[in-house]
Amino acid sequence: MASGKRCFGLSTINSQLSTGSAPRALAFTADQLAWLEKMRDYISASGSVDREHFELSGQWGQVYRVFGDRVEELMEELSIALAA
Repeated sequence: MASGKRCFGLSTINSQLSTGSAPRALAFTADQLAWLEKMRDYISASGSVDREHFELSGQWGQVYRVFGDRVEELMEELSIALAA
């Protein structure tokens, strides 16, 4: 992320994925949680996740529909936070 600001509060996303709960500002839909789990799995396997991971599997449209314009920013931040 160019601005250096975190907009998704990623320090709690992994916790939310494992417990299913998060502060109200970080509430994710069931669809978003399912994609976040897939992103976490990609990061665990390859050290990062990006658009190409989902384009290769034909899933980019679905991911984009669920997260919108900020999905690439989210994936970048997840990659940095979870690979550390």
